Amino acid sequence: APRPTGPPPPPPGQSAALLAGLANAFPEAEEMIQALAQSDPAALATLMQRMPQPNGRLTTNLLFFMVALRMGDAGRWLGGGQKDLESAGRQDLAGRLTERFSDLARTADAPRGQWQMYPTPFFDGERMTQFMLYVRDHGGGRGDEPDAAGGTRFVLEFSLSKLGPFQMDGLVKIKRFDLMIRSKIEIPDGLKVEAINLFEEANAISGFNGGVRFQTVEEFPVAPLEELAGERPGMVV
Repeated sequence: APRPTGPPPPPPGQSAALLAGLANAFPEAEEMIQALAQSDPAALATLMQRMPQPNGRLTTNLLFFMVALRMGDAGRWLGGGQKDLESAGRQDLAGRLTERFSDLARTADAPRGQWQMYPTPFFDGERMTQFMLYVRDHGGGRGDEPDAAGGTRFVLEFSLSKLGPFQMDGLVKIKRFDLMIRSKIEIPDGLKVEAINLFEEANAISGFNGGVRFQTVEEFPVAPLEELAGERPGMVV
């Protein structure tokens, strides 16, 4: 059966302004939570089970969100929450969520070898925020990177109130997962130890080998959003 896809990608050379706009936070997510909290707490509880947040369902919820986003289908992610919004008289919000998913699906449906962009709402336990997840095939069979063929590169970008911007740059291959964690200020030793322990535990559970490293930089050397906007050529780091 044909695989469902999102709307067709935008024409080549789309502006940096459009990409930067899509990279802004998900204002509808916070508004949606407030609306459902008032109109249907049970529907909100169901939706929050699907919301990416720092718990044991993070990977599952990320994958579920990415599938819905690639399809441009807000209803797939919201489930009954979309009808609940409409029943509560918030057709405007349901419509904006549908439009947002359609817009983002265009950037996620990138050609092979280019970054796919997933601006992702994230509940940190206290408030709604967002991180940027970028994914692409790494190596693409190019002769200068024989060891990278078949791997998947991902970059996860987010910001913490006390430590500022972070970038997690990972490469996943068959039974191997390597991760570089970059920040613009030095990460405290205690957090490094905690990150290493979590990484090694996750790799052990998954049966993967690999390691995690840390790097403090003034500017992140990998910039998927700028590459998508045509402002910086792709780099291999």
